[in-house]
Amino acid sequence: MHLSLSTIAGKCALSLLAIRFSPFAMGCWQVAASRLAGFFLLDTVIPSGAGLPLADAAEESAVRRNGTGSRIPKPKLEIKTAMTLLEHLRRQFDYEFWANREEIGVLSQLSDPPASALRLLSHVIAAEVLWLDRLQQTPPRLAVWPDLSLTDCNAKLQETEREWRGYLVMVTDETLVSRCAYKNSKGEVFENTVSDVLAHLLFHSAYHRGQIAQEVRRLGQTPAYTDYIHAVRQGIVQ
Repeated sequence: MHLSLSTIAGKCALSLLAIRFSPFAMGCWQVAASRLAGFFLLDTVIPSGAGLPLADAAEESAVRRNGTGSRIPKPKLEIKTAMTLLEHLRRQFDYEFWANREEIGVLSQLSDPPASALRLLSHVIAAEVLWLDRLQQTPPRLAVWPDLSLTDCNAKLQETEREWRGYLVMVTDETLVSRCAYKNSKGEVFENTVSDVLAHLLFHSAYHRGQIAQEVRRLGQTPAYTDYIHAVRQGIVQ
């Protein structure tokens, strides 16, 4: 025997309504019950006494019917896994290296680069060297605020980028959560996770590149265009 679930639901609802409500109220609730049954696909005919496995029942509930009676399957959802923290940081360093090269390019085009901008760029490069030394537990090779020429900055920037890329290739997820003990420029001892050190360095550079842009504008010149989203659009950051 085949029973319609909508028929069963409708008869039960009407039986209750006949006891509790007036004929007018019964009509209103009959329409509501019919629409509710349609919403939950209760018009599907199932053999009496037969049950569906959970997987089949879920699939059946995902089926809809159009005007011609043909079945429209549930759309397949494509789930993409978010990148790991390590992958994210490597992308950020791709941006870091590119942005610093852009600063070198702009300052090289100026007949007389402002000393303040050159000093800031030297500090950005020195911070990259110092933090890499701390992470690798080696003695510091540069002062925090070194006195570098533009030529020195260019050479040191290329050398530092190669060293950082070599380091980042060796970093693992376990490395990121490990802790790095170091002394700051005042001789104070601190300890932070490697991931926090990397994040700090990236923010530090971005902050000082903003200051360099301000110094270049004071000369009436156009600063380097180092927007992150610009690097993504250009395919520099993959």
